[in-house]
Amino acid sequence: MDLGNFQQCIHIDFSTDSSVTTKETNIVGKYCQARIPIQEIINLVKPHNALVDYYTRSHVDGPAPEPPIALGIGICIPKVCNRKKIAGILTNALKGVKVEVNNCSTNDRPDLEAIDYVAICIFGIIGLLLALSTFYDWYTDKMELPKKQEYLAFSLIYNSHKLFAINLKPGPNSINCLHGIRSLSMIWVVLGHTLLWYLIFPIMNLRTVVAWKQTAMALVYETGIIAVDTFFFLSGLLIAWMGFKELERTKGKLNVIMIQFYEVLWIWSKLAYLFDYTNYPCEKTWWRTMLFINNYENDLTCIGQTWYLAVDMQLFLVSPIILLGLYKWGKKFMPVLVVASALSIGCVYATYIKNDYTGVLSIDDIATDRMAKTYVGTHTRYTVWLMGIAFGYILTQFKNKEVKIPMFYNLLAWSAALTIVFSVIFGPYNSQQPGYESSAAEAATYDAFSRVGWGVALSWIIFACHHGYGGVINDFLSHPVWQIISKLSFCMYMTHFTVQVIIYGNFQTSLYFSNFDAMGKFWTSFGFTLMASIFLVLTLKLLR
Repeated sequence: MDLGNFQQCIHIDFSTDSSVTTKETNIVGKYCQARIPIQEIINLVKPHNALVDYYTRSHVDGPAPEPPIALGIGICIPKVCNRKKIAGILTNALKGVKVEVNNCSTNDRPDLEAIDYVAICIFGIIGLLLALSTFYDWYTDKMELPKKQEYLAFSLIYNSHKLFAINLKPGPNSINCLHGIRSLSMIWVVLGHTLLWYLIFPIMNLRTVVAWKQTAMALVYETGIIAVDTFFFLSGLLIAWMGFKELERTKGKLNVIMIQFYEVLWIWSKLAYLFDYTNYPCEKTWWRTMLFINNYENDLTCIGQTWYLAVDMQLFLVSPIILLGLYKWGKKFMPVLVVASALSIGCVYATYIKNDYTGVLSIDDIATDRMAKTYVGTHTRYTVWLMGIAFGYILTQFKNKEVKIPMFYNLLAWSAALTIVFSVIFGPYNSQQPGYESSAAEAATYDAFSRVGWGVALSWIIFACHHGYGGVINDFLSHPVWQIISKLSFCMYMTHFTVQVIIYGNFQTSLYFSNFDAMGKFWTSFGFTLMASIFLVLTLKLLR
């Protein structure tokens, strides 16, 4: 894709005399992107097969570029021109080849609407509360006066102490390694989405990207989608861990309505800050996100990453049934979880076979039919969440008990767990190679059972680390430095994609891909996401 010169186009602004009306005409530039579907190009040049051969030839002399969805070029048109009419003119000029004209921009600033003024007022009130609460905190400290806790809710001083506080001596019932696991998973998500931008943004050296995707290093990026399964597993684990603690305290009673009402209200209050009502999908489908059903919409996604919240909330709403079942019947209830998990696995497997999906689902497949049918649906994702709940139940059975594991079995279990981890990450290596023909059955087996394997590996890692059999791995995962990122992980997940949109949206030329450049952009994304999350946590109370 040739982006042209964006700034030069939108800054065109000059007057000219019209020979027809003798009136002065003001010409203002408007930048648009014209896209031609690749199939249209192939049909146009079929008599001359050079281009077709270029995209479909054998990999014998080296990797060939993968066919892009469309060829694109930046065009500069007068502001008064309608993009649909321009598309029609270009289509006629190219002898019927369909041209799409999208993403038009001008140098104009959008007018503020009523909802913008409402948002300004709300944020103004929040700013005033921040100032008053922070001043109250500072003044009472200076004057050594007693403090009222409710007046500290918006204090930047109080909240920063709370955010950056590190517990160097956690209690025996704290699962310390979870901080490291959650933090590394969040880093992995940002890393994977960094690669995504190279796949959707114009790249100067496309063949280099294709060749790089055949390396083992690329799999670290592409299999990053498994990190979300870590979050589902931890969600189930913590629901069980905290839920059984509450059930023991209340002797088998749960105030389900209040617990779920509080959770929904908490999520709603955070989602409100993230809506972009200037975005057409948000204007039309915000209610789906607020009802937590947006993971089943096929288009017009408002906030893309909130599909995870929808799945997590739907599972949270049914969790009391599972908790009460395990509390009442214990191990006898486990077959119910096994059968439910088998149904989900079978559903994913059948979907792959029916639709003949081949290859490994990766970050490349975002916004595809395959992603919608096998990745974001709750019925396809709850297996590892159920494994988290089951493991949480098992973990509570060993609470305050001494666990003794012989060295041989400990090493054997660690070897198995690490083998599973590396198999999930690097197992698809062969399917990435030129000429490899993947079957739907192979792809279905990997996608359905890799999540199960990941849950098994996480179970052992957490169990061993919690009971003192983690060695250096536990020392690393339980290091206090992870506590801060762990606290910020929810906010980082919700904001990182927006941060990346801002970063990459400011690029006005095609990107050049290299490992070094990719890592540089990852650390840029991670750093800005971390800073944005700290700011939002301190100002908007987005701490989970």
